[in-house]
Amino acid sequence: MNDRVLVEALRDRDPGALAALYDSYAESVYRFCWAMLGSPDGAQVALRDTLIAAEAHIQSLADPEQLRPWLFALARGECARRRMPGFVITDDTDPAGVTVPGEPGDTDLRVTAWNATQLLSPEDREILELSTRHGLSGPDLAATLGRSVRQAETLRDAATERLRDAVTAEVLAGQGPHDCPRRARILEGGELSPETREQLIRHIARCETCRPHRDRQISAAKVFALLPAAALPDTLRVRVMSCFIDPELVPYRKYVARRVGTLDPAGFPIAEEATTR
Repeated sequence: MNDRVLVEALRDRDPGALAALYDSYAESVYRFCWAMLGSPDGAQVALRDTLIAAEAHIQSLADPEQLRPWLFALARGECARRRMPGFVITDDTDPAGVTVPGEPGDTDLRVTAWNATQLLSPEDREILELSTRHGLSGPDLAATLGRSVRQAETLRDAATERLRDAVTAEVLAGQGPHDCPRRARILEGGELSPETREQLIRHIARCETCRPHRDRQISAAKVFALLPAAALPDTLRVRVMSCFIDPELVPYRKYVARRVGTLDPAGFPIAEEATTR
């Protein structure tokens, strides 16, 4: 079922439409929500509420071909309400369905990628997550973010530059300070704190010894491919689908639908940051 047919089925209240929507998009939306929230429980609730909002507002989606970026736009709002600062992956995360892609022996690369992306703001991580692991570019990225294409591409490029700074800092910290006395002083004390990493990034930008390391090409897609990815729980489908037929949840579904807020003429939620500019 392509997106146009799926949207029409949802609008017609076809009995199988919600299940088809889940089967088509639950995995990618869940992985996005997990990446933004760092919590399997939070990601499951955000996915559920994204689909509730989609079912409630499907009549407002002007272009059925925009279903995928529209779902991500709804998911952004759900994640923003639940975002958990300072998430750290531990061994306890594994039972929650986290898998780490890659080849044996690439642990150092994965640690570097994780540390570098944790230096980014949630907004930068969100943009790069959407544009790399979910392949949104140009108009789709702009629609998801509630921005113009030019604004979205500018934000993406700026986030990529900050990622390059962060990766460079991680690489140079791992190599040691042998060729730069100033870097040696910054790295005194051993383990890097977030503050030390930020100081190292500022130093690299103006150091003739360290700055050339930044000029190497760093692929945001390759960095994000090294990050953990969450597996969609097998039991989630039944739990999400049941919320659409439980009469006791009708008030909650109405609440979730209202919470989406104002939609633009294309049917996308109006991003709060866009309204403040």
